[in-house]
Amino acid sequence: MAFPEDCPVIKCLQRCAVIREVPHRSLTEPEVDYLKAHGCLAGDWRQVRVVEGNTLLPGNDDACPRIVRCSFYGRVLLHGNLAGRVDGSAGDEACGLYDSTLIDCVVTGPNVLIKGNQRLAHVVIESGAVVVGNGVVEGLGNAGDRECPYSCARVIRVGSEVLGRPVCVHPSSRMPDVLAQAFHSGSAHDTLSDASLGAQAPDLSASAPMADGAYVARLLALVDAVHGNERDRATASKDPPVIYTIIGHDAIVQCCPRVVASFIGPFARLENSEVESSCLLSGREEATWVLEGSIVSRSLLQEGVAVRGHALVRDSLLMEHSSVDTGGKCSHVVLGPDSGVATGECHHSLVGPCVGFHHQSLLIAALWPRGRGNVAYGAQIGSNHTGRAADQECLVGEGIFFGLGVLVKLPVNLSHSPYSLVAAGTSLDQQRLHFPFSLIAASRDGAFLRQCLEDRMGDMETRADAPSILPNVLRPAWVLRASPYTVFRNESKYMHRSKSRRHKAMVTEPIFRPEIIDMMVEARARLQQALDSRGGWDEKSTEKTFLTKKLLDGSGSNVVTWRGANEGVDTYTVWIKRYALRGLYDRLKNLEKEEMGINEGKIEGAEARKFNGNSFWGHQKPILLSMYNGEARITSPHAPSPRSEAAEEKSNADISAPDEIVKISVLLSDLLDVEELIVRGVVRSKERDEIRGAEILDDYSATRPPLEDDKVIKGAKAGLIEIREFVDLHKGTYEALSLSDL
Repeated sequence: MAFPEDCPVIKCLQRCAVIREVPHRSLTEPEVDYLKAHGCLAGDWRQVRVVEGNTLLPGNDDACPRIVRCSFYGRVLLHGNLAGRVDGSAGDEACGLYDSTLIDCVVTGPNVLIKGNQRLAHVVIESGAVVVGNGVVEGLGNAGDRECPYSCARVIRVGSEVLGRPVCVHPSSRMPDVLAQAFHSGSAHDTLSDASLGAQAPDLSASAPMADGAYVARLLALVDAVHGNERDRATASKDPPVIYTIIGHDAIVQCCPRVVASFIGPFARLENSEVESSCLLSGREEATWVLEGSIVSRSLLQEGVAVRGHALVRDSLLMEHSSVDTGGKCSHVVLGPDSGVATGECHHSLVGPCVGFHHQSLLIAALWPRGRGNVAYGAQIGSNHTGRAADQECLVGEGIFFGLGVLVKLPVNLSHSPYSLVAAGTSLDQQRLHFPFSLIAASRDGAFLRQCLEDRMGDMETRADAPSILPNVLRPAWVLRASPYTVFRNESKYMHRSKSRRHKAMVTEPIFRPEIIDMMVEARARLQQALDSRGGWDEKSTEKTFLTKKLLDGSGSNVVTWRGANEGVDTYTVWIKRYALRGLYDRLKNLEKEEMGINEGKIEGAEARKFNGNSFWGHQKPILLSMYNGEARITSPHAPSPRSEAAEEKSNADISAPDEIVKISVLLSDLLDVEELIVRGVVRSKERDEIRGAEILDDYSATRPPLEDDKVIKGAKAGLIEIREFVDLHKGTYEALSLSDL
């Protein structure tokens, strides 16, 4: 945490406080006469002061009056030197003060445009700012707001609405720090591992300066300094210093009916909106916007945030380059970088990066720490109370997709089912689900439904185990098997679409990394155990044709068909193997770079060690050792067959004791086989859309780019070509080497 001097709010308050220490002088008689001649009024002209060495009189070459029909009350400090021009709402305009009422205001720099404002009270305006056509822009003396000025150190409770998980936020809060507070609070809630908090290590002490009051004390000391040290103690004790509204340099505040006790950062833009007790960080390249009749109250907006279209934001933290748009509502929310809420409602939730929420839908009491998912139109997540108390919550895994009209009843735990898809129209009952890359969908198979009904009415399950409704069907690893195009597209999207700079490491992390792979390994083991418990899978068996949570741990309130379980085992195996083999490929390439750099004298010392493999190799190598014994080969997930003796032997090889004598040449051959298999799956999954679209829409092909021009498919094929060239070039080189040599 940047505490306290690097906090943008503290830095700005320090600049604003300096103006109190700069020598000011009273207006000269010619200056007063000039202002009166141009329609200006003052409660006491002696309280209107200007920086020593500057003047309010126009220069000889400036015939345009710069202060016209303004009223000054209380102590007004002006910088002077208003001869410049500024880029205003109507284009290039002359700087100056026009048709406005200023009460206890401070103008800290030159070249400001203040025009047509009904009331400016306790406002600090920095150089280059444009303040035009506003109603009330003022500070606030409410003692309650002094506990967290500008919403700095505000506590946001996410999750359960009854108590929730308290998160103390400040203007520069980062997602790892927020997650550290939300999931390491010592509560009885499910917690996330440190690895799942992201590439950036969480700072568990991040909120300590705020918790002990040091941060707020520093802020309040500067707020009091901006208020003015010249006030005597007796007056100050009766009338505590107010929290000034700060309008940063080059910011634009125009046509706003109400802006109260807020920090408006440099280059921010407020138009026709209301802002109260909030902080808007902004910069030249990352301007923050609040536009089009929106309301922001008691909230923190970081750089590049956009709130537009009559949106409502209350008691929330919007991280960099997030947005609330088109009537969207956020209340008691931490919204991660590059995420957006439009039209829908989000309450008491922690939403991670890159979540798409662009339709009329609902997200309540959701904890979605790693984000990267989507909420489709009509989704309702969730029913957070049962008529007794709103004390339930939903843990959402990374990359979850909630389809059209999905209904999620809380509590639900999907934290160990990353990149799964809840199909359109599915009602998700209370459950804990642990299967990554899976599909949960309502069954449409008549025979299956009849079997479920027989189980409910018969003696195959006890009444306690019988579901209250017909269960959904869980298809483990379905996304990897039937829609690998989705995975490739998502990984490319996260790498290239993100605008966030401060969360770059977290947002651009690869999908396939140790914690995700570990979930896949564990899910595969549970599937295999369930299959083995009934003597393996046989599609001709007259036994019960599906698995429930009694036989398959982690399947929640869903059922898994025997065929689906078998397909899941094979699919997980292929993708786990791909992850490990890609690690070998990256390792060899990095070693090649290292050797080349050292031989050519380009890399020395510590710089050479940077090429010493990727950060996952320590996780990938043991997987290769455990999965290979001799020349074990892959099994295709796209055309699964009953598990033969050979398949059983292969499964045993997968979990056999590590064998260090694993030839790299064999691994490279398998890498090429796996990549070719998966790229074919990517093309096939997209081809299905093309074929179906052409059958239904007459002009489908005429209105869409051809398949060969698809960027995702081109990227997948390019990666395959690169690997093939590397294998063809180096397979002989590594013929005599084994995995133990790396």
